[in-house]
Amino acid sequence: MRYTIRGNLRQCNPYFHSHKFYVKGRWVGMTVLDVFCNEFRSRSEEYYRSNIDNGTIKLIRNKGLIAEQTIDKSLLYTTLIRSGDCIVNTEHKHEPEVGIGEEIVYQDDNILVVNKPGGIPVHPTGKYYYNTMTEIIRNEMGVSSLYPCHRLDRLTSGILIIGKTPHAAAKYQAQMKQNCIQKTYVARVNGEFPLGNIVCSDKIVNIDCKRGYQNGITEPKEALTSFQRLAYSTSSNQSIVKCSPKTGRTHQIRIHLRNLGHPIANDPLYGFNELLGIRRESPCGTLSEESFEQVVQLARKKRDESKSADTCPKCGINLYRQRNPEELGIWLHALSYRSIDWKFHTQYPPWAKLQA
Repeated sequence: MRYTIRGNLRQCNPYFHSHKFYVKGRWVGMTVLDVFCNEFRSRSEEYYRSNIDNGTIKLIRNKGLIAEQTIDKSLLYTTLIRSGDCIVNTEHKHEPEVGIGEEIVYQDDNILVVNKPGGIPVHPTGKYYYNTMTEIIRNEMGVSSLYPCHRLDRLTSGILIIGKTPHAAAKYQAQMKQNCIQKTYVARVNGEFPLGNIVCSDKIVNIDCKRGYQNGITEPKEALTSFQRLAYSTSSNQSIVKCSPKTGRTHQIRIHLRNLGHPIANDPLYGFNELLGIRRESPCGTLSEESFEQVVQLARKKRDESKSADTCPKCGINLYRQRNPEELGIWLHALSYRSIDWKFHTQYPPWAKLQA
C-alpha cells in the first residue's frame, strides 16, 4: 500500500477489498439483504441492492467443501441463509485520513513499543485497514509479524506494546490479564476536578448501534479507576487529571470521567451534549429502546457529516471530507505502562499544559 502525506495527515489510496463473513447464528433464516441492512448500517439499502445486482456481494454455500456452491445473484433476494454459509463482499474501499507522528519508544527482537497518535486504530477494523498502526508499521518499517499486546482506543494516544512473535505477545498479554501492570493515563477534562484521590467503580456498559437494541447493549461489567487532579485552569475551566485504571474495560476512563461530571473536554461520544454525554437512566448507562434509537439517529447524523459532497468516479460513494489533525483524537493519553521488570513511558502531550 502506498501512502500520501498531506501536511500532518496520512492518506492511503483507494483499493478493492473482499471481506468474508462466516454466518452468525442470528443470521440464519435471513436474506443477504436483511443481514447487510440490519448489521452493517453505514450504507443505504440502495447501495447494498446495487452490489447484489452487480455481483460484488456473493453467498457461498458449503464453503471449502467439494459441494461448494455460489448462489446465483438473481436468487439472493429470496434465498434464506443457512448455518455454514459464507458471505463475500467486494468493495472499492476509501479510508478516512489519519494523523502522522508515531514514535518508537523501545524495540528489541521480541517487542516494539510505539507512542501512537490519536485517531489511528491499533489493527484493521471497520472502515480502517491500511490506516492502522499494525499495517503502517508493516508497510513503513518492514516488520511482517505483529501481535498487539493490549487494546488502545482509536481516539486515544500513547503507549502501545506490540509483540514481534506470538510468544512475546502472550507474555505481556498474560501480565495484562493478571493485572500485573500499572497503567497511567492523563486526560484534559471539563470543569474543576476535585482534589484528592477520587475513585469511580461504576459498572461499564458499551453500546454498538449497528447491532440493534436487542444485541447492541453489553452486560454491565465491573470496573475501577482512580483519578488525581494535576492542574486546573480558571480561564478555560478545564483540569488535567491523572487516570489509573485498575481494570481494562472498553471506554472505561471516558465513561467514568463522564459519570463523575467531568468528561474529556473534546470527547465526541461522552462529552457534554454528545451522543452519550449523560448518565442515561442508570449509573452504568443502560438505555431504553427509545433512548437507544435516539443514539442511533445521532450516530447516523455524525457519520453523514464525515462525508463530503464529492463522489468517487469508480464506485459513486461520497468521499470522506478532509479533516484537521486536531479532530482526529481526544485528550486522553496513555502516559506509561509498568510492571516489576520493565517500564515504558512517553512525554506529556502538548494539550496537557494549561494556561493559568
